Order: sequence, then structure tokens, then C-alpha cells
Amino acid sequence: MVIDVFNSIANRNDVKPGDYIDNDGFLKCAKCNTRKQSEITCPFNNVSQKVSVMCECEAQENQKQQEEQRKIKFKQRVQTLRRDGLTDPEYLTWVFDKDDGRQPVISCACRKYVDEWESMLSDNVGLLLYGGVGTGKSFFACCIANALLDKCVPALVTNFPRILNKLQSSGWREDRNELFDRLQRYDFVVIDDLGVERGTEYALEQVYAVIDTRYRSGKPLIVTTNLAPDEIKKPENLAYERIYDRILENCIPVKISGKSRRPEKAAEKRKKFQGLLGLE
Repeated sequence: MVIDVFNSIANRNDVKPGDYIDNDGFLKCAKCNTRKQSEITCPFNNVSQKVSVMCECEAQENQKQQEEQRKIKFKQRVQTLRRDGLTDPEYLTWVFDKDDGRQPVISCACRKYVDEWESMLSDNVGLLLYGGVGTGKSFFACCIANALLDKCVPALVTNFPRILNKLQSSGWREDRNELFDRLQRYDFVVIDDLGVERGTEYALEQVYAVIDTRYRSGKPLIVTTNLAPDEIKKPENLAYERIYDRILENCIPVKISGKSRRPEKAAEKRKKFQGLLGLE
């Protein structure tokens, strides 16, 4: 006999209008007609009692809420990683969706690098993106970094002038160690513009220390440079040879060819704002 739940159960906060007691005496949901109670038996005294459980629709709603919370926490984590790892605001804008498609082979290779990230990480496979000024080396490196950040992979994008300025301005051993610890902590690191740093003995020593620290971390590194292959394979002195040897051991050389996009972008910008200012 089905009994009105509100006449038979008191002091329950999970009872909703329409819920009822079935013929076996268990509370059931009016919406999905599944039980809101289960029976358990204590192993010590063999006494059975009813306990509250979620019905099917409550379980589905609870799962939905948990999934929403996971998405929120994931987005917050990605935002934190991106804020911490991308040292230049422009890096945020360099994503695969902005690819102009002029270098489909390179674009495809960079996307595959992201798709095969677990293998790249486990085997410590990086890239050396080299080519002329404005050909898209930094763009593709940042596309990879942003795509990995979207997967919640800790990624850092920086450059040697920034690193050297930080080391030189601090002057503290603790700051130097903190920087190197940071380079080891990230799963993925991009160091932009190898070769534009000052060629002093101190600068080259620090560049080698940075590359060697990352090398010893056993984690992937992408380096971009305007240097020609001959300059990389046949460096001018031992200091550069030590640096390039470390890079080439784990970084696959990838040539980024084509004309510089910078003059084209500058012309587009001039034309746009000349029209806006009535100067055409």
C-alpha cells in the first residue's frame, strides 16, 4: 500500500512534494520513481536500517554540478598558468586560430606537436625554430605554448634579453637560483630570440647556464632564432659551441621560411589609420 510521505516521514530535508513510500517502505522520488533510501546491515550486530541515498535524477544533477565545478576550476587554473607563464602580452594573442595558413607544413607540424605532447614530454623532444626576421618563428612557438596551456600544461615563454636583464639587475644569488628553479619547474618552455643577446663573456655564460639548466630538467624546450644553420652548426667560438650543442641534442631543427610579414602588417596599419585620420 502506498502511503503519503508527509504523513509517514518526519524530519527529512530531502523530501519533495509528490515523493512517496513504496510497498516495501522505501522513500521514492516523484520525478524519476527511483528510491531515495537504501537498506544496510551492520556487520557487528546484524541490525538493518534505512539510509538516505540519491535517486537517479538527484545523482545526475549532482554529477552535472560537479562537472561544472571542474570546468570552472580548470579555467581558473589555465588563467593562472597563462598569467604566470606568458611574459609578454603579445604572446597571449598568438594562437593557432590566428594562423594565416601561409606555411601549412609548419602549421601542421606544430599542431601535431601539441597532439603528441605526452610523447614529446616523455622523450624530451623540443624544437629549434630558425629563419629570417618576421617569418613566424615566435608566432608558432607561442601557438604551441597557448595550446598546451589550454590543456593545463604549465608553460613558460620568455627570451634571453629578459632573462639576462633580470639576472644582471638582481645581483643576488638567491634570485638566480629562483629563476633556474622556475625553468626546471615548467613542463614546457619557449626561449625566444637566441642570438640577440649581448655577446659578452658574462652573457654567454648565463645563456649556457639557462640552456644547461633546462637540458638537465629532462623537459622539452623550444628555441627560436634568426641565426643561419651554418652559424648554429659551426659556431664562432667554444662558448657558442657549448650552447648550440645542448640545444641540438634535444631540439629538432625546423626552418621557418618565407618573407617577413612585418612590412605587410605595417602597411596595413598605415592604410587603416591614414583613412581614419583623413590623410589618404
